[in-house]
Amino acid sequence: MDAIEIGATERDILTSLSPADVASPAPSLRSGLLLASLLLPLAPSADAETAPEKAILQLKYLDYLDSQPGADRIRVRAPMLMLSIPFKDEWLLNTSLGNDTVSGASPRYHTKALTKMFDVRNAVSASVTHLYPERAETLGIAKSKERDYESSSVSATHVWFLNGKNTEVTLGASYTYDSINPANRLVVDEHKQIIDLITGVTQILTTADILQLTLRYSDGNGYYNDPYKSMDQRPRHRQAQSLLSRWNHYWDAVGGTSRISYRYYTDSFGIDAHTINLEYVQPLAHGWSLMPLLRLYTQNAASFYVPSDPAQPNLPIFPDPTMRYYSEDQRLSAFGARTIGAKLSKQINRDLLVDVKIEKYDQRSGWALQGKPDEGLLPFSARSLQVGFNYQF
Repeated sequence: MDAIEIGATERDILTSLSPADVASPAPSLRSGLLLASLLLPLAPSADAETAPEKAILQLKYLDYLDSQPGADRIRVRAPMLMLSIPFKDEWLLNTSLGNDTVSGASPRYHTKALTKMFDVRNAVSASVTHLYPERAETLGIAKSKERDYESSSVSATHVWFLNGKNTEVTLGASYTYDSINPANRLVVDEHKQIIDLITGVTQILTTADILQLTLRYSDGNGYYNDPYKSMDQRPRHRQAQSLLSRWNHYWDAVGGTSRISYRYYTDSFGIDAHTINLEYVQPLAHGWSLMPLLRLYTQNAASFYVPSDPAQPNLPIFPDPTMRYYSEDQRLSAFGARTIGAKLSKQINRDLLVDVKIEKYDQRSGWALQGKPDEGLLPFSARSLQVGFNYQF
């Protein structure tokens, strides 16, 4: 999983559609699960021994545009459909369909030599959950396909409800197999395999406080290069670990909820990353709800990142011949980023909820809190607009 913040590249944007609205650096959409992993609804909560009484239909639509000074880069339009169906009181079926159209231009090295691109992706996923009085078990599959990349995955999750259902313990695993055949034919029939393990604890501390800790480990082998980038040769093995902590607090005086999270990420590419996410949900009159958010991110550069030359910023850099691995991909540089946004929701009636979410992302090398920034990189910005409908029947 790439330690890349939302908005850092055209392959990272669709994570903003996650129904969980989690705060973490986004995986590359090339990392395997693609849209499908983002569309699976949340695991059942500890206060339910049976499946929900109603089915839930969700429709999300994302319009995204990123840019750098003097040029727009990538535009994405992405509708998503999710359906959750309970049956026999103890079972829950979740399915999802996703499609996104990507167009624009992407740099071949650093932030230079923008090259036109166009792609369409389709993704589907399904999972089934069996609910017991003191545990829940989920099995899932996901499939995504585009012109030059195909990904398949299977996953399993087990949740235990303990301590009078004040504690949840989660253990999960997934296996992803990717096939890569870039349109430029620089490589043919390349592959990548990734095993992900996750464990976590969610604890109700008080009537107003919930704490969650999640540990994730990823081990991947295969083709990690970007075949559309110049001077890009990466290791064929990548390990990654992350620790995510969340704290939700309900403010009884105003009826609002604050959500604070911190995520630490590290991998064998030499990247260390930190993410702080702040959200506040305030119910308003007549079924309205407002959620402002702020996300701060920083990472150091990968050990094999080759910075630009300030004296020749418009030219690629030929790496030292002794370097076994090298990359001039902006996403592997040292940088800092901030996301400012807000989500507005309206409960139309008991069964229909609509929402709109807008975010503004800005990334700068000089904002990196660790590592040496690449001063030759241009600033990067993005805006995303998401509209959603949630209907129970």
